[in-house]
Amino acid sequence: MKKYPIVAALCGLALFLILVGFIGSSSAAEKNDQADTITMVFTPTGNYTETLQAAQTLAGLLETETGLTIYAYVAECDGSAIEAMAAQEADFGWFGAVPYVYANNFYDIEVKLTAVRFGASYYRGQFLVHSDSGINDLSDLAGKNFAYPNESTLSGYYYPAMLISKTLGTSDEELFDEIFFVGGHSAVVRAVYYGEYDGNPIHGGATYEDARQTVESEITDIYSKTKVITYTENIPNSTVSVRPGLDENAIQQIVDGLLDVAATQEGQEALTDLYGFDGLALADDADYDIVREFVTFAGVEFESCSQSTLVDEETGGSVALTNDEGRQTTLEIPSGAVDQPTQISIAPIPLPPDLPSDFNYTGDAFELNAIISDTAQNGSPQNGVDILTTYTLTVEYDGSGLSSAQESNLALYYWQGNTWVKEASSQVDTILNTIKATPDHFSIWAVLGRDSFPVFLPMIWQTP
Repeated sequence: MKKYPIVAALCGLALFLILVGFIGSSSAAEKNDQADTITMVFTPTGNYTETLQAAQTLAGLLETETGLTIYAYVAECDGSAIEAMAAQEADFGWFGAVPYVYANNFYDIEVKLTAVRFGASYYRGQFLVHSDSGINDLSDLAGKNFAYPNESTLSGYYYPAMLISKTLGTSDEELFDEIFFVGGHSAVVRAVYYGEYDGNPIHGGATYEDARQTVESEITDIYSKTKVITYTENIPNSTVSVRPGLDENAIQQIVDGLLDVAATQEGQEALTDLYGFDGLALADDADYDIVREFVTFAGVEFESCSQSTLVDEETGGSVALTNDEGRQTTLEIPSGAVDQPTQISIAPIPLPPDLPSDFNYTGDAFELNAIISDTAQNGSPQNGVDILTTYTLTVEYDGSGLSSAQESNLALYYWQGNTWVKEASSQVDTILNTIKATPDHFSIWAVLGRDSFPVFLPMIWQTP
């Protein structure tokens, strides 16, 4: 079978293809006791700052609607967002259909809501031909020339190719005489209408439904001169999904609250600013079975935005992450810290949650997670497993723009459910521009320092 070169930016932990246990600072029961505080993780779409601003606006509206405390942050990629949910550092995640399938298959993360775009919770592709071509079904395209928009579109390439395989039992490469990637959905429509592309005859093409509207103003008879012979199956939109183990009452509050917020003008504007959604609708895991078929058919490969290593109870191990500016974060796990082979990962966070306004943030933030290998291969992840001893964490920071007093006050802080807590073992070296700590838990971390300090005036006593 032809393998399509699609890559979803999911964590490299998928290479192990096993369900897992997570090392963390809180047990599952403790997390459920904090169900009045909800953390949502979002994946970026081009501009981290704009995504976070829209996410925080939505979180504020949801707080007002539910009475719960809602925190929002933007992960570096789908993989680290999923990992944070599986480790119970985040409760709800917003990511696409393909990452959701991975998250559900391996971490029991469950879809609750799906995006609504153009009035529908799904989209689909279509097969377009000229009206007088004599082509009426897929088999009539055998030996013909066919146009796809490009090699990265789901509705215009991957799902149409999968439909050909499922319907005719052959690949698109075997069905068509020649395949052309013409550069876009509108270009496919034009190629079908004019019957040629770059001097080559075109007998049909695939686009999203109904891409003909994009050229209607310039080709006024586009609908009468072309016809759709079939559609792909419905492709579900992006998800709002929940981690396993979250309190059921809190889940229902969030689901109902998001639906109510999405029905308001302010909520619709926030969703549009966030991901271009028109609204939200209830969803079920079975809606994404077609995506599971696609993942298998297309041979989807998962790549990591994190760095990871396998450590064991006897030798321990280390892993380092270098950010875009060349600064390094190093994690050293000693022997005896784990009691079974464990996969340790570091993922960058471009914009951590709810940074305090009276603190300096150096731009250095990351999340640490651990996966225990060879456990629960056919069951739910074992959440809340404690690390057995301390480990060493060293972070190179950017101190430019800080005064010597501000720099000397820098420290590692970790996100504890709804607040930033200073790591007691944190020590700063202003010469080497490093901060070292020996914590005993994993979490979201950031290099922070108080910008101002309280001034205590002496009390003057006046005797009568």
